[in-house]
Parts: sequence; C-alpha cells; structure tokens
Amino acid sequence: MLRFVVRIFYNGFSRSTQFGPVTVFVNSAGVGNVKPAIELNKPNGAKILDANLTGTWQMAQACARRMLAAQASGSIVKIPSIGGLRQNEGTLPYSLSKAGIVQLTQCLALEWARRGIRVHAIAPGFFKKNPNAAFLDSDAGQAAVRRASQRSPGQMHELDGPLLLLASEAGAFMTGSVVAIDGGYLVSSL
Repeated sequence: MLRFVVRIFYNGFSRSTQFGPVTVFVNSAGVGNVKPAIELNKPNGAKILDANLTGTWQMAQACARRMLAAQASGSIVKIPSIGGLRQNEGTLPYSLSKAGIVQLTQCLALEWARRGIRVHAIAPGFFKKNPNAAFLDSDAGQAAVRRASQRSPGQMHELDGPLLLLASEAGAFMTGSVVAIDGGYLVSSL
C-alpha cells in the first residue's frame, strides 16, 4: 500500500493532507528564462535560484524530517535536468540552480544514507512537454535534438522506468545517483 503526504506550497500558502508516512518523494521544480549573463539582474537571478534550488532543498528537508519522525526509510528523487550537467548559453541562473540540485542530491545522500533515506536525481534532456514544446519546434530546438545521439526528443513515459528504479526497493543499494535520461545528449560529440 502506497503511503504518502501531499504538501502543497503556492505563494506562501501551505496545506497538508496526510495518508501515512512518506516513503517516496519526487521533487521537481523549474523556472527560468533565456537571457545573456551580462544582462541579468539580481532579483531575476535570485527568483530562479530560490524557486529551483532553495525550494527543492526545503521540500527535501521537510520530507526527510517526516520520514525520520515516522522511522520510515524511503527515497527522495529530484529532477534537476541536464541543465545542471552541461552549460547552455543564456541560462546562467537556471543552469546554476540545476547544478546546485545535483550537488544537493549528493550531499544529502551522503548525510542521510545511514538514516535510511536514499536521495537521487533524474536529469531529463529534451522532452516534448511544456515548457520545452515551443523550443523543440523552433530551429534551435531541432538543432539541439539533432545533437543528441538518438536524434529525437524523449517521451514522458520514458522517465517511468528510471524513476521506479530509484524510488523502489529495486534500487535499494543505490544512493546519490544522478541519472541522465537525455537520448545521449550529454555524450554527443561537439
């Protein structure tokens, strides 16, 4: 039986519905914009870092506290994107926040493993889903897809298997893993 806690945060509003101890938590947040680094201002960059990195950290921390309080082991899976593993022009705050999530994943995995909490990350590449859909239809998006080894955007169901591995007992001897699901984009040649 799946037991979990749903906690919704929106503009400072918080509501919690409890169904039992948390055993799996998937943590995904992503805001960003495309702007040259020289044109960025502090409020814009801080907003992206706060939403993507700080929000991810705080949600993982809240989840871990619930797991520990219930003496439940479990898995926390973050979704940073390949933006945290490879730079892209004009995406400094986004890429920085996603790289921070990769380090956050590994630091928390190190700290929480002995307490029964596994922490992982899935780094998706280009998937034909909002907000990427419009980009993937553009010339720049098509060029990015052609750089990937498999030459096509991902389908959402292709995230299911890796997520189930990291969240379930099938991945019980794994922690701190960052799994790129990108059609070979990160291993493509320059």
